[in-house]
Amino acid sequence: MRYELSTGKTTALSVTHNCNSGTSSSNPETRIFDCNLQTTIVNTTLQHDDRLHFEAATSNGGYVLINNYESGGIDAAKYYFGQTTTHKAELVIDVVKPFHCSVESTCTDSMLDRGPPVTKSGSLTLRWAGWSDSLAGIRVHLDMKKQEPQTISACSFDLRNINHISRFLLRPTKERVVNAIITSRFDYCNALLYGVYAVVLTAVDNAGNYQAARRFLIFDNVNVVSIKSAEENNFVVNSAAENTSYTWLTSLQGTDNTGDQVGVSWRGHFANVFHNTHKFLSGSLPSSPAIDAGYEEMTGQPPDTVSREAIPNVNGIVKYEVSRAVDHDGGRSLNSPGSWGNVDDFKSEQIMLDIPRVDGDSVRVWVRATDVMDNTKTDSVLVHVDSSLPVIQDIRRGGTPSAEPVHPTYEVDAYDFQSGLKEINWQIRNSRYHEIVYDGGKMSARVHKYTTVHAAGVIGNTKASLPLAVIAGGSAAGAAVIASVTVVVICCVIMKSRTRETHGAARTTDSHDEVTMNELNNESDADTPRYASLEVNNSVYNKQVDDGEAS
Repeated sequence: MRYELSTGKTTALSVTHNCNSGTSSSNPETRIFDCNLQTTIVNTTLQHDDRLHFEAATSNGGYVLINNYESGGIDAAKYYFGQTTTHKAELVIDVVKPFHCSVESTCTDSMLDRGPPVTKSGSLTLRWAGWSDSLAGIRVHLDMKKQEPQTISACSFDLRNINHISRFLLRPTKERVVNAIITSRFDYCNALLYGVYAVVLTAVDNAGNYQAARRFLIFDNVNVVSIKSAEENNFVVNSAAENTSYTWLTSLQGTDNTGDQVGVSWRGHFANVFHNTHKFLSGSLPSSPAIDAGYEEMTGQPPDTVSREAIPNVNGIVKYEVSRAVDHDGGRSLNSPGSWGNVDDFKSEQIMLDIPRVDGDSVRVWVRATDVMDNTKTDSVLVHVDSSLPVIQDIRRGGTPSAEPVHPTYEVDAYDFQSGLKEINWQIRNSRYHEIVYDGGKMSARVHKYTTVHAAGVIGNTKASLPLAVIAGGSAAGAAVIASVTVVVICCVIMKSRTRETHGAARTTDSHDEVTMNELNNESDADTPRYASLEVNNSVYNKQVDDGEAS
């Protein structure tokens, strides 16, 4: 028996071992002959692609003794001419895994192409090329695993032609194609197939070394983006006045963007609930056993790929876009969005926008939410612009003048052309200490945009007429107008308000309050002059002062 150790084309070691052990043609082995060789290869470290060549040669033969009856003896031994048989074996040292050309060198072949990384199609085609093993040859196994279990049901997936893969791979074709259908072996699992999958290709050589490549894909043809109910009020123009339920803007901006921006917030308004609950976008854990670097995608984002890293999202939403438009017709023409712009800091779910606007404008802002499957949902919010104060003017003595009026009437016109008036308040105050003698409370204006309010104060048995102070505040988006009439009250007070629509259908509302002389006399310091105060409000309550005279 002989063996040699060769490294490349060099013979590093050659040993011949004789197993005769006393056997020869004169002493042949008459039973099965065993030759056991045990040896130690010293001063040599086996390397990849080292080869041990073994050669065993054996010869048969023997002799025959012939009894010669004529001579009465045994003739000389006759020896056979035997045959020699030689068998060879080779042991190749293979410690290198199969590899792909894109890792070991530069090539454009795809180690594993699973098609679109995000898909609504239940059918996919797997392709691979460029795998090699320089010594032992390879075979390939494919596996598809669901990354996020959703139910207790066990749904498995079939790869078509899986039984033919090994034979198929031995052909020297550049590209290997196996069709796969995402489908369950059990019908009741068909509705549960959407999820995140890992497709694993394992190349195994004949020495048992293997190399795996992994790719991810997201499949979902069911779940969509939803929005929360309007009652939750989480989609607002948060720069609008809070006390108007965020429906009125009280700031302006010029065409050169001078002035306040418009802030819009929609925190938690949009979501893909299923993706968020089942962590579709949270990334994948390392494989066990680990996959070598270069054989799986560690980084990368849709639409190019799905990798191990998490996909930035908020409640399953990966992108927000906004559009806005302005009209001067109460928003009636703002029916559809125009061009869209991305929200850079989309995870904050808010944005500040430059929107040139004037009093009387209406602004609509649309927000479009997109999930990883490219499903979208759009919602919008409408606000109106009013930065001006309500107007109170033409304060005058009403009724028929007389030398000694018994029931003098004072009238004042109040209006707000942008948002209308909200309410009218009146009081009687002590003119010396400004104490409230009687609070008439609110008289609802029940008016809308472009409304003129006539407020009349009827004060009975008046001894004298004193100056009328006018305090005007805010706009209909939230301001107040106060008309104060300084009088000496003897008997009673009746305050009336009359409203008239100056644009659109006419609407009239009358309300009144009365206070008697007895009620007033019950107040302390009853001889001190009183004055009536008329307040016309919207919602902001900014105030300014204007003094007038009452005859």
